[in-house]
Amino acid sequence: MAGAGFGPRPVIEEAGDAQGTGCTRRIGVGARGVRERITASEPPQRLEYRVVNPSWTTFPVDHHRGTVTFAAAEGGGTEVRWSVELVPKRGAGPLVVAATRFVIGRYLEVLAKACRFTMAPATAGPGGRRAT
Repeated sequence: MAGAGFGPRPVIEEAGDAQGTGCTRRIGVGARGVRERITASEPPQRLEYRVVNPSWTTFPVDHHRGTVTFAAAEGGGTEVRWSVELVPKRGAGPLVVAATRFVIGRYLEVLAKACRFTMAPATAGPGGRRAT
């Protein structure tokens, strides 16, 4: 929702259903931003999305679909798998691949940081009580 610190926060254009399916957000400045729509959702295990307005002026692909899955990992952690299927516009392949890897990496860093913050161990407060 916050956009991982890239420029202005994404704008939710359509809320989608109770599970998030159909939610559409615009990332970027003005009406020309990239629009992503959640096409399938199984909270909290999986979501699938696609870019619904690919073009040279938004994101130079003919097709872009991503799937993010979350699974319990040994030791109490969570394994996140983010896969992307894309077809770059002719001549844009290296740029699209590099940008996609960078953006996904940034989102994963922000997610990991948020999880560490919310899962930080409770500390002893005044009187020996545990503060959360």
